Amino acid sequence: MVLYRIRRQRGDYSVTSIGYYAFAECYSLASVSLPAGLTVIGEWAFAMCYRLTSVDLPDGVTEIGEWAFGSCHSLTSVTIPDSVTSIGDYAFMECTGLTNIRLPAGLTVIGGSAFAMCYRLTSVRLPDGVTEIGNYAFAECYALTSVSIPESVTSIGDSAFERCPKLTVYGNPGSVGADYATNNRVPFADINGEIPLTIPGGYANQLDIDLERDYNTVSLYVKSLNGNVSLDGFKFFICQYDGNKLTRLICPAGTLDENGYLKYSAALPSGNCKLLYWDANMMPLFDVVVPV
Repeated sequence: MVLYRIRRQRGDYSVTSIGYYAFAECYSLASVSLPAGLTVIGEWAFAMCYRLTSVDLPDGVTEIGEWAFGSCHSLTSVTIPDSVTSIGDYAFMECTGLTNIRLPAGLTVIGGSAFAMCYRLTSVRLPDGVTEIGNYAFAECYALTSVSIPESVTSIGDSAFERCPKLTVYGNPGSVGADYATNNRVPFADINGEIPLTIPGGYANQLDIDLERDYNTVSLYVKSLNGNVSLDGFKFFICQYDGNKLTRLICPAGTLDENGYLKYSAALPSGNCKLLYWDANMMPLFDVVVPV
């Protein structure tokens, strides 16, 4: 289904919102193309479209209403633009095909039960700027292993992560996220700081290598200790995976800092990532996995 413009006698009207229950229970609807200019996905707009497999929301959408995509069991891919500021209650509840989702940079509110019962969802990183996580927002996400909660979060609802038996919460010590983990007996880990590395023997005494993370950003610092190793041709890779499938590859360029270190820095994509550093002969110096 493709939505463009609605033609009337006195001119064309752009579609700016999809109303209440507009396409709910369209059981055979498998795909939809949404137009530029759209700002609101209304309540129950695509709920219970059991065959809908993917949704790509256009830039400019600011609001996803309650139950908008609830119980879309076949939904495996959702693209949410950074313009979205709120995701309503039950918006993606029981989307049992979702394994990961990138939440938009402009998001501030995640409604109650917004992603509850997304049984295959494995990891979530909340963007800086989120302030509220509603009641039962991610409840019964049985495969969820990690969620990163920024310091901007001021409120986490009761049972937001109830019945997530594999979950570890990542964040800053002393934050609301850390308090939630402690109060609900959920494992907690500090997301920031140095990432431990093991360097191959051939380079162990020749290179000084530090890998650091600051929530959404990872930085690698490399320096030749005796000047005998040229760093020409060395590559830093950030790999995002969906299961065993490589979905995104980032290769930031290195720049020389004031202390003589070659610095590579990039924002981490949402989801579990693997970080690799190769020499000019494509021999890996390290291969580490970082959570959301």
